Amino acid sequence: MQKFADEWDMKLIGEPGFSIQGIDVIGLGGLLGYVSQGKHQTFNCFEAISRDFYAIDIAIIHEIRRPEPCGKAESSAEHDNAVQNLEDLRLIVRCIAKYFKLVSELGLPHPSEMMWLHDNPQESP
Repeated sequence: MQKFADEWDMKLIGEPGFSIQGIDVIGLGGLLGYVSQGKHQTFNCFEAISRDFYAIDIAIIHEIRRPEPCGKAESSAEHDNAVQNLEDLRLIVRCIAKYFKLVSELGLPHPSEMMWLHDNPQESP
């Protein structure tokens, strides 16, 4: 699991936050709620996010393609920021889905938190 964490550059940022490739997930919970129509407000349940991965991914793609993603953008900078946030969210959701799939394939218990972030090498497969 540590190899997976290293490949995706995952780090804890205090409880209950984490980052993926330098992207802090805490600030994107509201956006996750927006694209999932309120179904997911946080990144706490990897299983639920993984189960809904395709619906979330399609909603993100659809939102990126809109002329005014995530509502009305007052400027091109706001538009670009909204698109970047959506792309960041897409990366995070994809990573969570891949992580959950790997955990399932390895027959490990389905954790509610990222067990790859533990420093104990004896816990990592």
